[in-house]
Amino acid sequence: MTILGSAIGSKQHCENWISQKLDSKMPMLINKLENLGHSQSSFLLLLYCASFCKMVWYIRTIPSFLISQSCEHFDALITNCFENLLGSGLSKQSYMQASLGTKNGGVGLRSSKSHSAAAYISSFFKSKPLVQTFLAKSVVNPHMHILFESFNSLVSADDHLNSSSCPTSQKCLSNLIDTHSLNLLVEDVSILDKARLVSCLMPHANAWIRALPAFRNKFSCLEWSTCMKRWLGVPIFNQDHLCAACQNQVMDTFGHHACVCPVKGDRIKRHTVIRDILFEFCSALLGDL
Repeated sequence: MTILGSAIGSKQHCENWISQKLDSKMPMLINKLENLGHSQSSFLLLLYCASFCKMVWYIRTIPSFLISQSCEHFDALITNCFENLLGSGLSKQSYMQASLGTKNGGVGLRSSKSHSAAAYISSFFKSKPLVQTFLAKSVVNPHMHILFESFNSLVSADDHLNSSSCPTSQKCLSNLIDTHSLNLLVEDVSILDKARLVSCLMPHANAWIRALPAFRNKFSCLEWSTCMKRWLGVPIFNQDHLCAACQNQVMDTFGHHACVCPVKGDRIKRHTVIRDILFEFCSALLGDL
């Protein structure tokens, strides 16, 4: 059975119904994004139009344990597309970071499976008062204890839900999942990666991720890929080697040396580009006054 664009029935029915929806459109959409020819634009279209938002209606209206396989399949499609745009696979830690919201140091490609229980719980409690008004009686959801267990496994003990809880905000519940995932990630990585993650959490550090490409203020495919790899701690080079510019220091696989190498004036060039962009922006504002 299908009501208001959502499947109702057994797990097999729900899984098959969503799989058919995904298989009919997602492969063609993913293929077009991968072959658009501009990685930054492709990523933003993936983020805003083809990733988590595609599953929100389903995970808010169908209990998570009935569509877990479909969510895994969808997440795999999005991850594979992102890896193809990036030109590199993702380690477990890099994937965990990428699935976090940008405010938590990620890139916003949230996992539909990880957030499915939170989405359904918040949807149920948000609509519960209206449903009870229509039916003129109390409403009980027999699946809620399973969903609470699923959600509680993804957050800290202090944030666990129970039978007396009444959460209505999916944003708040998802933020609790992201916060716990970030804490686990920080505990699991090296000191170097801890420093990188702290930098990613600084105010406005993530602004470039969602910035829309316009005129000259946009990344080339190589620039976007390099910046995204550095953000996620993905190696840029296959192995350490002697810096071709200074011929003195080691260029590490993550490209950290490139940010401080004094040869060929790259630091001054970067400063000059930022200065010019700010000048053009301020000039445009003053011209409109």
